[in-house]
Amino acid sequence: MKVLNVLNFFDKDTGGGIANRIYQLTNYLNQENISCDILTTNVGKNKYTYTPDKNIKVHYLDTYVKRFFIPSGSFKWLTKNIDSYDIIHLSGNWSILCIIVFYFSLWKNKKIIFSSMGWLSIQGNSKFLKFLFNTIFIKKLIKKANLLIAISPREIKEFVNMGGQEEKIILIPNGVTLNEFVHKDDNLFRKKYNLDERKIILKIGRICEIKGTDLLIDAIEILKDKLEEYQICIFGQDDNGYLKIIKDTIKEKKLDKLIKIFPPILGQDKSMAYNASDFILIPSRFDTMTIVALEAGASSCPVIYTEDCDFNELEQKNSGIMVTKDSDCIAKAILEFKNDEEKRLIYSSNIKKLVMEKYTWETVGKKFKETLFTL
Repeated sequence: MKVLNVLNFFDKDTGGGIANRIYQLTNYLNQENISCDILTTNVGKNKYTYTPDKNIKVHYLDTYVKRFFIPSGSFKWLTKNIDSYDIIHLSGNWSILCIIVFYFSLWKNKKIIFSSMGWLSIQGNSKFLKFLFNTIFIKKLIKKANLLIAISPREIKEFVNMGGQEEKIILIPNGVTLNEFVHKDDNLFRKKYNLDERKIILKIGRICEIKGTDLLIDAIEILKDKLEEYQICIFGQDDNGYLKIIKDTIKEKKLDKLIKIFPPILGQDKSMAYNASDFILIPSRFDTMTIVALEAGASSCPVIYTEDCDFNELEQKNSGIMVTKDSDCIAKAILEFKNDEEKRLIYSSNIKKLVMEKYTWETVGKKFKETLFTL
């Protein structure tokens, strides 16, 4: 059996959770003697590139029309190579590359798996274009795919609403590799990022409206006289100039001493950040079982997150505080963790236990492997 994983971006920054999942999945399957390759665009290739196991081939296609990441040379590559693969796994929505590969796969009568990775719902910018894309392409892909993989309960409903047959939908959540989150050098982390001795509240992820960075800023303004012992560290990539808006807002609200913003954090530094922080904030207006919460859990870092992250289990298992996408509600949760160290410690223990029991790649990858053999 040979699998081709297809996705728009395969880097640690632009690729986000989709790239992380494909990186982990591809490594796991190859270790289980299921041959996997990756087909992607060259966006982010030389910036924050993932380095999978040496037996894995990553095929990068050039892109033109950067706004829509239209791949160059895809027809030539597919004509030459697609016959080598038994199963085609298409990952992520809004991907022209995935649609091109989808039609080639139909023509070649390949088994097709579609993982939308949380992006069936139309969010953010270009809503009309996304509506057209879903209507013209994704509904057909959902109908024709042999298997649909949802990563959260909400996504199952979204597949059904777009015409997916329930018997073809399988829930396989995100996962994390525990040994990537064991680095605990607090002093090294603080020195590298020029942080003082105050306690740390963390946010990791794209700096954009959909990830709720502004909601966090407003919540901190509400609490600015009650957080003297804290510093809020935001790590993430600027999304279409939103970083300037956030920086201007911080300056306007005179929160410069409380809030510090940094570029994306990766690898060992990310592990140290989780371990150095009292808790992490995920104030997203929309998200789907965010991998950040799992990484935090692997590091025993409790989470404050919005109900729109579709990860209710964290609150059910006393591993995180779930809030509405409202600054007052977020501020209340921050105070709750700030003022109750015992609660933080309990939640830290609970979230680590939950991740170890259900969300490691040994568990998640096994389910994906078993799924492949049903096709």
